[in-house]
Amino acid sequence: MANQIDIFWVVLAAMLVFVMQIGFLLLETGFTRSKNNINVAMKNIADFAVTTLLFWLFGYALMFGVTTSGLFGITEFMPELDVNRLDQAAFFIFQVMFCGTAVTIVAGAVAERVRFAGYMLISAIAAGIIYPIFGHWAWNGINLGMATGWLSSMGFVDFAGSSVVHSVGGWISLAIVLIVGPRIGRFDAQGKPQHIPASNLALATTGAMLLWFGWFGFNGGSSLAFNAVALRAFGNTVMAGSAGLVMGMFLGQLIYKRTNVDLLLNGTLAGLVGITANAHAVTLGQSVIIGALAAVVMYGGQMLLERLRIDDAVGAIPVHLCAGIWGTLAVGIFGDLQLLNTGLSRIDQIGVQILGIIVCAAWVFGTTMVIILVVNRITPLRVSPEDERVGLNVSEHNERTDLLDLIDAMQRQAETGDLSIRVPVEPFTEVGMFAQEYNHVMNNLEASQAEAERLREQELEARVAVENARLKSEFTSMITHELRTPLNSVVGYSGMMLMGVRGTIDEDARTMIQSVEDSGKHLLGLINDILDLDKLEAGQFTMHPAPVEMRRLVPEWMETMRVLADQKGLWLDAHFDAHFPTVMTTDSERITQIAFNLIANAIKFTDKGGVYMRLQTDATTWTLAVQDTGIGISAANQALIFDRFQQVEGFSQRQYKGTGLGLAIVKLLVEALGGQISVHSIIGEGSTFTAIFPLDSSAHLGRSHE
Repeated sequence: MANQIDIFWVVLAAMLVFVMQIGFLLLETGFTRSKNNINVAMKNIADFAVTTLLFWLFGYALMFGVTTSGLFGITEFMPELDVNRLDQAAFFIFQVMFCGTAVTIVAGAVAERVRFAGYMLISAIAAGIIYPIFGHWAWNGINLGMATGWLSSMGFVDFAGSSVVHSVGGWISLAIVLIVGPRIGRFDAQGKPQHIPASNLALATTGAMLLWFGWFGFNGGSSLAFNAVALRAFGNTVMAGSAGLVMGMFLGQLIYKRTNVDLLLNGTLAGLVGITANAHAVTLGQSVIIGALAAVVMYGGQMLLERLRIDDAVGAIPVHLCAGIWGTLAVGIFGDLQLLNTGLSRIDQIGVQILGIIVCAAWVFGTTMVIILVVNRITPLRVSPEDERVGLNVSEHNERTDLLDLIDAMQRQAETGDLSIRVPVEPFTEVGMFAQEYNHVMNNLEASQAEAERLREQELEARVAVENARLKSEFTSMITHELRTPLNSVVGYSGMMLMGVRGTIDEDARTMIQSVEDSGKHLLGLINDILDLDKLEAGQFTMHPAPVEMRRLVPEWMETMRVLADQKGLWLDAHFDAHFPTVMTTDSERITQIAFNLIANAIKFTDKGGVYMRLQTDATTWTLAVQDTGIGISAANQALIFDRFQQVEGFSQRQYKGTGLGLAIVKLLVEALGGQISVHSIIGEGSTFTAIFPLDSSAHLGRSHE
């Protein structure tokens, strides 16, 4: 009966170890970006199937078959589950799960840049050759209560696999990331590490909890019996994991002045890795020390990787390799020599543990580097830069996301100018709501454009001023109601998502959503300028003539606009001539609008030097001139510069952002105030815009715009 209980315990432990596969999947998909999460998940589930088949075919035989000089096994190929040897059948199932764990560690480290097919090849090499050979050296004969591998026969102890499983996975990971290189953008041009945010830390936390739960089977099941050793391993697993978590929190507060989620989760896992080699032979107090120091070692490994510009997407190498080395060494430092039962002294035990660490590094890292370098020359393991930018979900599996579809549709619309393109709407998601509002904007914009064309034709045909004003008023009202409302929703949703109201978003999504918000604000500016133009042309723009002290108003202009000039490193100055009057009658708000437009326009097209405003007068008029040292305007363009949607030839609106309506509005405002505006410019030297107004504009305002 006791034997059956032991067999049941090993099978149950195997099931718990399988739960770790789910934990790895959730942890790695949560730590990586959403554009790659499907690919990461597929690699995690696929590598388990590949490793299981290969381990059954020959990996188990190489690891646990009858040994040849302690180097590799030569029996037990394609083993069957013999009902007369249930203990061996349970042991095989247990070891299959261990092999899957060792290999799946690699998926997180190399995430977001390795081809799916290439990763499957890596998994096959790891499960079929690298893992079972080292496993034979350290574990062969454990199912029979013997140490027949050459390393274990020397006294090397690795109870549940700090080296055999975790360091093996870590060394393979290190070799692969050195070959394929860091993700695009992980390090800047100076080599400084750039943070790539996780897509879902709640999901990653769930994964870490499942890993901890599965670790009870990982460590407890390695006793191969339900006995005191299993219970000791259970208790030490709890304590070391807790100590690693607390140390991770402490390090976060000490270094970053906050609880760092990465350090908390990886500190927990490092503590679990550290106790894995020695869980059967240390006290609870010693397990706390081992777990806490494992978190410190993990953080040190993380800092070293960043200093060496080595990119590990989820921190697998610091957790599994660095903490695995520490846990293996801790066997010799803390392990109860009687429980270890190797017959070695403390110094000798430490020495053989160091030997095992060195052998693991040489075999696993060296073999992986040689094989993968050859494979990589034949068929590159890394995806193309474009595929990496788009994300492996699409490039590797053609699995799209609603946010990516939204951005693609908007990009096509921007490139083609086709307003009929619509964004696919995924119901019941935040992005779906965003897409729906964007489509609403496009529907109304199309309708507005069609209506504008219709009104323009009617205006040309009718040539009746009254009818023209009515139609434009109708069009203005339609734009105000039909465009501003949904467009404000687009800008609002974008802002909420950027502020994190709906949860954390990754850097790529943030860049895309920021682009949407900027585009929305640009459209709002365009609509407002169109409304101003239509009102001016229809004579509906309200003016308020009153005495204005220009000598008080101009310094306020300079103070406001100096921010724009400072941003480009330009100087900004203004000058009154000696005879400029103290007070004149005009509309201060519209004069300010004219001045701001002219100064902003000058700053926009000036890259060095500055902008100068001059105010002068004669007997009946006063002049406002804005001169810059900018790019200049050709003679051909000077004749068009005050028309709608015109900018300097050779410089697109994308290069010098704007609606192309500012100068058209300025011209209409100047004329509404009874003045005239002109431009003088020389290519490469700069431009001067000169507006001449009557000293008293009240007669013009009262006649035309009251």
